[in-house]
Amino acid sequence: MAWSGVAHAQPAPLPQGFQASGSLTSEQTAQLEEFINYQLGVLESGTPMARKGARDQLVAMFEAPSVSTAFRMACSRILRSSLESMMASDRQDSRYAAYVIAAHLATDDAARMFETPIAGGDEATKVLALGQLRVLFIEVDGEGLAVQTPTLERLAGSIGRLLAEESSPHVAQQQAKALGTLAAARKPELSRVARRAMIELAKACSIRLSEMPAMTFENGDEDRMELIAQLSAIDAARQWLVLSTGTVDKEVGRDVAEMAGQMLALVSRTYGHVPAGAEDPQRYLQSLARQAMETIGLVLARSGIEGASAPGVPSAAQIERALADNDMRNFRLMLIQTIDRIEQVFGVSADRFRFE
Repeated sequence: MAWSGVAHAQPAPLPQGFQASGSLTSEQTAQLEEFINYQLGVLESGTPMARKGARDQLVAMFEAPSVSTAFRMACSRILRSSLESMMASDRQDSRYAAYVIAAHLATDDAARMFETPIAGGDEATKVLALGQLRVLFIEVDGEGLAVQTPTLERLAGSIGRLLAEESSPHVAQQQAKALGTLAAARKPELSRVARRAMIELAKACSIRLSEMPAMTFENGDEDRMELIAQLSAIDAARQWLVLSTGTVDKEVGRDVAEMAGQMLALVSRTYGHVPAGAEDPQRYLQSLARQAMETIGLVLARSGIEGASAPGVPSAAQIERALADNDMRNFRLMLIQTIDRIEQVFGVSADRFRFE
């Protein structure tokens, strides 16, 4: 039921514990409709301060200690058409409110509202939508589950395809963070979704990195933002490996190892182009190399493949020290050793990695 546009007196707040109801009576549903429709009316025609208050009231519904799937679904039926209209509004505050409310609503209908803006919006819209989609991913990992797992897997696949080809590092950073957030889901019923998100993130970053020329840091913040995006990706991979239990399956291990290897290759062909005295790029590259090497070590140790973690692969500290000493010859020798081990264990051809 969408907002009717008729003004009403301000309704009473929802009673404490309302959101935890496993099922809603007709009386509760009517009370919920009255509350939501009033806030939607304020969002449409209130003052800027009142509109912000109405948005906060709607978001606060989902911040209760316990929020049932039944409550989310009831809210979704009331909010759906209004949120879709708000997302298409000419008013920036209406669009922003719609994404924020949909993210906290976290139902299947809400999740599908993000499919178009993350793919076809302008840069600002993509950044906004992806940022709020991360909130939705956090919500679905909480109590209850009102989003179907195929919808989450489809979103992961879409974001992965978009990340591989994205020209804006600002958008790429949000795409990497969104996939990393979904990969961090810990609910048992989301294990397949989390695995899919990790694979999509690793594959997309590998494609992106393999086609990336050496960075020169002469294009404003673009190269720096790209490094931050890659740091987000490798941090997500490390966290996924640390929190996962048992042996890492070969597909995930291969994709993550290739991504980390591509990061080391990017560092190899970029480090010599860092302008003299530019400490931030050097620090980002050193951090990327260290985390990539740590991730490769984790993947090899958790692969369950005999001899995968045998001595011979350099440590993260050795890799970082070579960069700090500007010893690119030693860095590349260690990189060759590392790529050789990735090829031996996972069958990733060394020809995929460009060192210079």
